[in-house]
Amino acid sequence: MDQALLTEGSRKQLQFVTFAVDGGSLPEWQRRLESAGTTLVDAPVRAAEGGLWITDPDGVLVNLREDEIAPWRKAAAEESMFNFGDDIQRVDVARWLTADVPASPRRLSHMLIFVSDMARSERFYTTLLGLRLSDRIRGMATFLNSGPGDHHVFGFIQSTHPGLHHSSWEDTNFDQMAVGARTMQEKGHQEGWGLGRHRQGPDRRGVEGQRLGHPASRLVPDASRDVPHQPRRARLNEEHIHDCHLESGLDRGFGRA
Repeated sequence: MDQALLTEGSRKQLQFVTFAVDGGSLPEWQRRLESAGTTLVDAPVRAAEGGLWITDPDGVLVNLREDEIAPWRKAAAEESMFNFGDDIQRVDVARWLTADVPASPRRLSHMLIFVSDMARSERFYTTLLGLRLSDRIRGMATFLNSGPGDHHVFGFIQSTHPGLHHSSWEDTNFDQMAVGARTMQEKGHQEGWGLGRHRQGPDRRGVEGQRLGHPASRLVPDASRDVPHQPRRARLNEEHIHDCHLESGLDRGFGRA
């Protein structure tokens, strides 16, 4: 169900976050939520009706619904062909001939939201909803996973109010990233990080207009190890902070009412 639902409103705000749960599991989820003293609420818009609705500690609506895991868009063979040094994979293929083809992300990689109390939000999303801790950046960010696979699919950035920090849509290659960046610029989103990577992670990403990431790679912990991935806490100095760009959302007021 990888998707972003946009609705018209009087101001920009994060309305809700949806998580898919196993088919037939909603009754058990309802018992679990109600036994924890969690109140069920109504869906905010008709287009999002269905499943169970609750609010997180910051008042953000959270939806649990039975849905199939969205399949990744499989990359065509030519999308994964590159020429590096004497490793020639692509012959007589001029990429500029398809430069006007819109980018087509493979999937929603992850999203991070602003929260007012990271410890409180971590307890809610792990203890109640079952997400697992991956790592933390002390006082700044928390990253959560949903089991074997990506290092994180969800997480938090410290702020004063709730809101969307960014969503990250995985592209197939650097060409797709460049096309996505150009599309954002053509739509009036001129500010961006440019081609690069986070200091704390391996994912290369392109322009992030209003916090929209286009990574072409990501960290995947080894799920076959006898000892599972152990959460770590990063300590960043000022140089790291600017390199990660985690401070810019706070400075510009994203996530604040």
